[in-house]
Amino acid sequence: MKRHSALSNEIWLLRRLVKYEKRFPLLLSALIAMKLLLPLLSTLLPAAAVAALTRGGGMGRYLAVIGGLMALYAGAAFLRDWLENRNVILRDNFRQEVCVAGLMKKAMTMDYSLLESAEGQRELPLLQPPQIFEDFAGSLEGKTSLITAEQSLYFTRVCLTAQKAADTGEIIRMD
Repeated sequence: MKRHSALSNEIWLLRRLVKYEKRFPLLLSALIAMKLLLPLLSTLLPAAAVAALTRGGGMGRYLAVIGGLMALYAGAAFLRDWLENRNVILRDNFRQEVCVAGLMKKAMTMDYSLLESAEGQRELPLLQPPQIFEDFAGSLEGKTSLITAEQSLYFTRVCLTAQKAADTGEIIRMD
């Protein structure tokens, strides 16, 4: 199985995202600019207030400077929030339309004969679903349980081994 670094995976994903939505680099650049601009504006606000008071010009000039900077800050904060929201919507749409579609295509074209032989398959009878909460409460009272602790540990081991096999792409035999 071919392995890629996290950076190469991120670059591949960004290329796919740009192919999906051409405006993504512009939106991302604007969002980064707003995230850098807002802290700068918040540090300039007190300095501008002090400068407007100490340089004279009266209360009208002071209020105009403060009002202008506050309006600029509020506009930048609104734009930042809108850009973040737009990027979240874009990423969600991309994930649903492109990534899920790719996974579905992979699942539909996968050779499932590699997973289990036809001889090993059998139809399981449909049983009444177990009452797991009642069973758990009964096991706390000392009654017999649907599964033993050993069976539970075995099933956990099977699931973890299956996950490891899926992650590595190798066939792992359980002893």
